[in-house]
Amino acid sequence: MDLTFQTRCLHFLRKFRRPHVLSLIKSKLIYLLVGLLKKSSLTSVVAIPEFDLRMKIAFSSQMGRLYFAYRGLYERQDLRFLRDFLSPGATCIDAGASYGLYTLTMAKAVGPSGKIFAFEPARDIYRYLIENIELNALNNVMTSPAALGSYNGTANLYYDKALDSASSLKVADVSNRASRQVNITTLDNFLKAQNVPKVDFIKADIEGAELEFLKGAGDTLKTHHPGILMEINPEALAAFGTDQCEVCDFLNDLGYSKCCDPADNMKPFSKTEKIYGIRSILFTP
Repeated sequence: MDLTFQTRCLHFLRKFRRPHVLSLIKSKLIYLLVGLLKKSSLTSVVAIPEFDLRMKIAFSSQMGRLYFAYRGLYERQDLRFLRDFLSPGATCIDAGASYGLYTLTMAKAVGPSGKIFAFEPARDIYRYLIENIELNALNNVMTSPAALGSYNGTANLYYDKALDSASSLKVADVSNRASRQVNITTLDNFLKAQNVPKVDFIKADIEGAELEFLKGAGDTLKTHHPGILMEINPEALAAFGTDQCEVCDFLNDLGYSKCCDPADNMKPFSKTEKIYGIRSILFTP
């Protein structure tokens, strides 16, 4: 579903409670100003020195404008966690890669001996994902324009008519959205087809389709027990007729007994905990 500016702000401010106030004010002002460019075709390359990354973004995309305005602040705690958590040689999945911020960070962390499989079904954003991988000279990333879910076939991907990265396989109201048919597959079938011997880590940010994705990854989760960093968005999950309790119960049945918030000093997360905005939760066996 399309995320409102207020929801993104809640998510952002919750993760970064102590950044320099002037930096936050400056970034917010920049975000508001570049909002004037949302109907333009302008692009820019954003440098994120802390993670040694460069990313090409489109100002017509809300996510692109957020990356441009907040740069190294946006999602910084999650990225720091990934940098420290992942080991060289690891194999990782990025479900919902968008522009590739997490893909690029994981690719740097696992090094040349590791492998990242990045999935992004939004056609316009997928092109930027490819460009950003090339821009950072990374040779350990394989990309796919397919969506990940609980079956193999096709599905409608709903999106704003303007370029936007918050596309979803289900939305509450389709009247103001366009749609495009995309291929959909399960993670289990993809890994089997690619003859991938192991998976060490999964990041999933797929606008409410997380439970559907998990259902299509059951064999992988049972066999390899990879760590999972998953976005929990109550509104997006509701569009799929589910909630965070069902997601947590599904993973618990597969042996994932631990869950915590990397952006909050690894504070344990309860499935009944009230969520304001969006949370990225780490699930481990």
